[in-house]
Amino acid sequence: MGDWVTIGHNATVHGCVVEDECLIGIGARVLNDCHIGAGSIIAAGSVVPEHTVVPPRTLWAGVPAKMRRELTDKDRALILEYAQNYLDYTELYLNEAVTDPDR
Repeated sequence: MGDWVTIGHNATVHGCVVEDECLIGIGARVLNDCHIGAGSIIAAGSVVPEHTVVPPRTLWAGVPAKMRRELTDKDRALILEYAQNYLDYTELYLNEAVTDPDR
């Protein structure tokens, strides 16, 4: 698992490599021996079949997932924004736990 990776709720990422700055959508399934290239998005609900190699900076969607398009700099910024949001949520949660000892 690379840096700045966001994995959506109820997603399954099993026995694979996910490089830096990727977004794995809600409910997506990334199966054994897949390699998700840096800066890629796997759309919500998609199923990436075993042994699939996802090139860097591409969007994959569907069942089975297929490449839909290459990603832009704007897409990359969105991936990083989502990752930063989750880091911020963690910090908020930890700060609340410190100020409210009953949590």
